[in-house]
Amino acid sequence: QRSLRENRYTTPRSYFAFLLKQNWPVLITNVIILILLNIIPLYMFIGDGEILELSEIKRVLRMTEFAQAMRAVNTIVGSLMAVVWGCGCMSYLNSKSNVHFYHSIPMTRTKLYIYESLVKFVCYVLPLALASLLSIFIMGARVMWDWWVIGIQLSGFVYAVAYFFLYYCIMVFAASFTGTIFSRILSAGLVVFLPSAILACLAVIFSYSAVYSSYDWALEVAGNILMPVRTVIVVLGENANVPLELLLAAAFGLVLWLIGALIYKFRKSELSGTPVISKVAAGVIK
Repeated sequence: QRSLRENRYTTPRSYFAFLLKQNWPVLITNVIILILLNIIPLYMFIGDGEILELSEIKRVLRMTEFAQAMRAVNTIVGSLMAVVWGCGCMSYLNSKSNVHFYHSIPMTRTKLYIYESLVKFVCYVLPLALASLLSIFIMGARVMWDWWVIGIQLSGFVYAVAYFFLYYCIMVFAASFTGTIFSRILSAGLVVFLPSAILACLAVIFSYSAVYSSYDWALEVAGNILMPVRTVIVVLGENANVPLELLLAAAFGLVLWLIGALIYKFRKSELSGTPVISKVAAGVIK
């Protein structure tokens, strides 16, 4: 706040630089976690070089299985990190004194919203890109270079970014109309669980109808409650594919982020520190 008072970081570019400097612990933490998460399992996979004794086809199959497993791990960890860092995004909204200070900066709320929500996304994507490039290089140098395996490794990067973006946007959206960490997490949980839970209940209720022919479909939907985009993929069935899943994740996250920007633009500063800014929702979330 002292630097901001001295008017050193009140232009959009300088303010974003200030946020990057302020979030260096987040950046370093992400670098450590993501590099250890990707490099240590890779060296364990390579082991003492037994994979080099396999034929080229079997080697590619083993590398493919490993890359697919790491894609799933990075997606799950990325989603969890999105929730954690999303809790700290625009944390000044939890205090009336802080929110009045930040809103007094000579910058529009829209720009403030963009830069505040963008900085932690950048602090995640850059370390993940570094970890992915190191994994590709080590795999190629120690085992063999194969474009199919490299493609899976790159798709793992895209998957992790897409789902981090989805859950991070859900947290930012929740931050736009809440004033405490607890209410933010609760609101984000409702966004994640409620649509999928309703769909799963409908699947169970109508499981004997001509449209929903078995409980297997209902159980598959219910098993994807934590992944709202995956629930849509289950509904689409054979028409679903990987590009569509990633597109839905990005689109859903972007829509929520834009709605959050609109809410944040018109929210009342004096309601910061309260669970939610809506009097109707305040009766439910206290």
